[in-house]
Amino acid sequence: FLSSCRKMEDDTPELCALSVPLEGQLAINGSWVSSSIMVFAGPASCKPLEVSDKSYLEWPYKTGRPTKVPQAIYEINIFHRWSGVERQLINEGHGVFCELQKASENGSITVDQLLRISRHYRAVIHVCVLKLREEDAGNQSSLYERQNNKAEMFVLMEMLWHLCEIVFLAALPAGYFVGELIDWVCWHSNHADKLLASISGHHSPDTDCESYWTLVYALVLEGRFQETRELLMKHSAHRNNTCDGFVSMDELLRCVPMNKEGWSHQELQQYWQVWWREVNQRRNTGTFARFQELQLLSQLLTGDEKAFQVLKERYPMSCPYWYHMLVGKLLFCYPTIISSDYELLHVAESCQAEYNACSPFDTTLITALKGNVVELLAAVSSKVNHWWFAAHLTDLMNHAGLLQESHYEYGSGLQEFLMLEYGSSLMDHESLWEIGAQYLSTCSNKGHLSLLLERIPLTNKKKALQVSRICRKYDLMEQVQSICKVMAIQDCQNGRLASALHWCVQAKNSSFASSIVERYLDEYVSAGKLKDFDWFHSMDTSMLISNKMAFLCKYSEFHKLYTSGDFQAAGNLLSLLLEKRLVPKQFWLTLLTDALPLLEHPDKIIFSKEQTFELMRCMQALEQMKLSEKDERKELIYVALGRNLCRAILET
Repeated sequence: FLSSCRKMEDDTPELCALSVPLEGQLAINGSWVSSSIMVFAGPASCKPLEVSDKSYLEWPYKTGRPTKVPQAIYEINIFHRWSGVERQLINEGHGVFCELQKASENGSITVDQLLRISRHYRAVIHVCVLKLREEDAGNQSSLYERQNNKAEMFVLMEMLWHLCEIVFLAALPAGYFVGELIDWVCWHSNHADKLLASISGHHSPDTDCESYWTLVYALVLEGRFQETRELLMKHSAHRNNTCDGFVSMDELLRCVPMNKEGWSHQELQQYWQVWWREVNQRRNTGTFARFQELQLLSQLLTGDEKAFQVLKERYPMSCPYWYHMLVGKLLFCYPTIISSDYELLHVAESCQAEYNACSPFDTTLITALKGNVVELLAAVSSKVNHWWFAAHLTDLMNHAGLLQESHYEYGSGLQEFLMLEYGSSLMDHESLWEIGAQYLSTCSNKGHLSLLLERIPLTNKKKALQVSRICRKYDLMEQVQSICKVMAIQDCQNGRLASALHWCVQAKNSSFASSIVERYLDEYVSAGKLKDFDWFHSMDTSMLISNKMAFLCKYSEFHKLYTSGDFQAAGNLLSLLLEKRLVPKQFWLTLLTDALPLLEHPDKIIFSKEQTFELMRCMQALEQMKLSEKDERKELIYVALGRNLCRAILET
């Protein structure tokens, strides 16, 4: 089933249905949506979603679940190995994302800041495009012919992002909008530059060839009037002064009223009207009649619809794609148009229809020109097989205040939904899960983040510390305690008791810590040696989460004092431990045995009369509780206590 779905992904970028028959009339039915498969069981003839009526545009952004399917639907995320370029995209895009979140925390974001962030995102995509082109340098096939090539996908992503930046973020006044669209086409299409490079090296190019006039028209449609003038000056008729039409056209192109001086909408419209009248007047007087190419050029300058049709038929390479034709028509028919004008969509759809451009990318560009953000993001999510693009574009639009958040049946807004999808796609990667956690942390509900963090395998201590640090960063203390408990259990099973105690301290699990301390003491009683003394010496009071743990630390301090020869301090500490009843009762005899060398010290009296009486009371309590069987150590302790008491009384 999965292999069939992967083939389906390669065959078409749009959502499509699949049915894998099982025994009888049952089948596993599924639909590919971006990088996920929506699966349900049903009859072999059942279709999960009707693709023909484009109902996928409404799901899940409007209904949350397909209303036509009564069965339970399961989502299978298809994770793949990220290539080097994709990982670069993820890492560098994450840096820009964090920059945007930080800017929003400092207050409201200005349009200039949003544009700067958007251009950073575009720069990240463009770097990936350049890297992929370097890798494909040995491939002779054209970039636009390799539909499934990653370089093509990144090129289209950059182009679509740039268009969204112009339409939704820039808020351009009249005149500037068309100029930005021209820059958009010039930046993402170099067909005119290639033609120009082949001709510019010749002082006297073959001006009668088709490529010469193809280049002239291509440059004019892109608003590159200075280069057009230079190219026309190379025409033999212009150099020989045999046609006044070239001089007249040069004057007209020099005076095109591009908005470079901050004119108002009315002023710019008036300048264009005056300029159009001048072009029409010169054409009507027959100035360009000698050369039909100049005649066609003058008609293009005045926005003649028939001239654009003739251009497409005779010189198709001057505007190979519908958006080249679009910017040309906008420049010479609607130079003062803005992104919210109805004519923009009308002209765009007519150009798309002329070229019969119905690919998913073309329809997505049209959706962007409509200006409906939610519809655009829905189209992007279903047609761009990469959650990176949809998630970051949605987040940018959300910070720009262009998303009117409404809650859907699955309980989250559109921006949060896409963040969950993109963040979840990174969480299963061994080195990208921390970045995924950053995206999931921006969601209002941290439940998804906590569930995915719990699923990360804790293969070693370093990994556990990383996961624990992330949980603390996002205040997921329940998960911190769970991680620490799991690691403490593993260390206990492997005999690393000091490390297990460390995890218990991190989790503040006093009961588990007490049980580990008891195991420590049992090992000491049986082996006569206490391990990991240095670790206990480094603990401060904030780490003492139970009385038994406090005792173990004090007991390690007693051994340190005894080893260093400070017998008086060691005796006082031991007496204090027994007096405060910090010692587990089954360990009393061991402590009293440790007191024997101090009771029999030949040079000085370590325990005072009161301390000796306290030790005797402990011995009596030990006998009454019958916690220990007969032991020869008891006789020795009683004798030593009696001698020390006599010495203490005599000294006083």
